[in-house]
Parts: sequence; structure tokens; C-alpha cells
Amino acid sequence: MFIEEGFDVCEAGNGNEAVEEAKKLRPDIVVLDFLMLEDMEGVQTTYAIRQFAPKAKIIFYSVCDFPEMVAAVRVMGASAFVPKSSPHELLLAVRSLIAGENVMIGAQIVS
Repeated sequence: MFIEEGFDVCEAGNGNEAVEEAKKLRPDIVVLDFLMLEDMEGVQTTYAIRQFAPKAKIIFYSVCDFPEMVAAVRVMGASAFVPKSSPHELLLAVRSLIAGENVMIGAQIVS
């Protein structure tokens, strides 16, 4: 989806790999699956990425979209939370963040 839109894409299999890629690439946008970070929690991964790419916009993309999780990713400094039940919203969130806009997903303002 993102490659077809002209974005450069890098994938990581876990939190440590995501941090290493952020060190190398200094990305503008990072999309993390909150629950799929087997070796690190989302909080740890976000903090570590912020050390090397402080201006990166971090989007959490997860199957869990409980209000508590959305609140938690806000506290972590994430720019957006997109539930996997709304995959079309992920591309919209990326485009909005690149344009410098706040992101609204459903009824949640998350930026």
C-alpha cells in the first residue's frame, strides 16, 4: 500500500529491529504494532526510537483499540493510533502527519 503511494518502506520484525532501523534511517514516520513487539514493549520501543529520531511521527496500529490504550499511546508521545479494524485510515494518518496536520481517527483526536 505505501510503496504504491511512493513512500520508502522499511520493515522490522520486533522492537529492537525497529530501533536499529530508526538509528540508520532517521525516519519521518514510524508505524508500530503495539502488541506485536515481542522483545520490547511499545513504551520502550517508542522511547528508544525518540532517542535517535526525535522528530519522527509514531503511529500505533493495533487490533486493540480500547480507550485506555489510545490514552496510553498519547502519553508515550505517539502522533496517532489507528485500529486495525480501519486499515484505510492508516494511509490517511500518514498523509496527514506528513502534511503537518493533526490526525483524527474515528472520534479520537490523537495528535
